[in-house]
Amino acid sequence: MIDHGELRAIGTPDMLARQMWQRMRVDVTVEAPLSPATLGSISSVPGVTAVNVSGSQVALELSKLEAVADVVALLVSQGARIHAVVPREHTLEDIYFQLQDTANSEEARP
Repeated sequence: MIDHGELRAIGTPDMLARQMWQRMRVDVTVEAPLSPATLGSISSVPGVTAVNVSGSQVALELSKLEAVADVVALLVSQGARIHAVVPREHTLEDIYFQLQDTANSEEARP
């Protein structure tokens, strides 16, 4: 990626995203809203760093890929019916703006 004639980053969008963000985001859609006990169980799965719920949508932030399978197994064992598990990929636009923010922060330092 070139910014004002200067090479800022090189690599595929997937490689750049992994370099910039250490966590991955995954959206899980379930048939019915989860109980508070189940939500608490999700938070205790190793690698789960954040859980946000909106109705039957569960947005997860994970520090390791293995946590996806662990969360799905937990939900199924507690009777949840899963409709979708979708990783949220960082777009090229996300990467561009992250690079811009980093460059602006570096320029602002004395």
